[in-house]
Amino acid sequence: MDQFRPERAEPLSPARRRACIDHVRSQFKVSERRACRVLGQHRSTQRHVPRGCADEDRSVADMIELARQYGCYGYRRIAVLLRDAGWSVSDGRVERLWRREGLKAPAKQPKKGRLWLNDGSCVRLRPEYQNHVWSYDFVHCRTDDGKAFRTLNIIDDLSERIDTARLSVKALEDAVNPDEVGQRPDTFLNLISRQMSEYARHLDLEHGSDSVRLDLKKLTVVADTPTRPISLNQMGSAENWVNYHVLTHLSLHHWYRNQKRPVPGFMIFDQPSQAHYPPDRDQNEDGSLEPLGDADCRAVHDLFKLVHSVAQDIGDGFQCIVLDHARIAEPWFNESIVEEWRGDRRLVPLGWAD
Repeated sequence: MDQFRPERAEPLSPARRRACIDHVRSQFKVSERRACRVLGQHRSTQRHVPRGCADEDRSVADMIELARQYGCYGYRRIAVLLRDAGWSVSDGRVERLWRREGLKAPAKQPKKGRLWLNDGSCVRLRPEYQNHVWSYDFVHCRTDDGKAFRTLNIIDDLSERIDTARLSVKALEDAVNPDEVGQRPDTFLNLISRQMSEYARHLDLEHGSDSVRLDLKKLTVVADTPTRPISLNQMGSAENWVNYHVLTHLSLHHWYRNQKRPVPGFMIFDQPSQAHYPPDRDQNEDGSLEPLGDADCRAVHDLFKLVHSVAQDIGDGFQCIVLDHARIAEPWFNESIVEEWRGDRRLVPLGWAD
């Protein structure tokens, strides 16, 4: 190693020389004394541990804050600002800390003020609207006979983006037929109305034999009779009001769930048998249909049977929750019961009120 001492070496800082000697010792397994003698490092310098200034962290924080505030300043002008603020620092110390923190001043901007922001940053001015920022360039070209000419091309920076957006809009318009878009809601409403008419015939409602539809403009149910259309508010009777609301919700959910639309996977009906079986007629408080006449008993049975069949038809991922006191003594009804609150067993215990 003594034969390869360099005659001229680049000046290195003491810290880098210490790191170099440590690397040589680890690679060649030599002592500190010999490595220092070969590389020309004094042993006291090698063993010196730099302590730094006690207030170095605060000075570095102030330096970073000034660099953030004055983005186009270099370390020399930052050193002047630090001294103006009361710090006793030299340009060399600021340069060392500046490089250690990885700071650097942005490159000098070209003298095109309209294309660059005036806050000292390197951010190019971006167009915000048409005719806001223009770009120009000279283009050299030759004719067929070899004559040279130059053209000055000037474009709006947003022109290309606007043309691209127009082409995208045109492609979407060509892909979507306006007539088809206007007819799709009518087609879907006809299919939903057909389902509503089928449910109305199943419940044997008033005007159930006619065509029943959903009127989106008035948000009501309309029965198209041979003489005139009859809306729900003209039908009367609580049976029609309750059952038409139930079958409309069932038809809508049946359509949306089959079309994989993002609608809730459950419905809740509270006392749908109210029109035929009010709670005061349940004398035994067991929900049996014995106190009812044949017509009311059949109406309650058909309503619950419709709700059950629609829920089964929609399939997994859908749940229909019915809160009612009526109880039908049939297997499909008993299998659908999740919880039963009667008598002293209630959803909200009386003791909670205390």
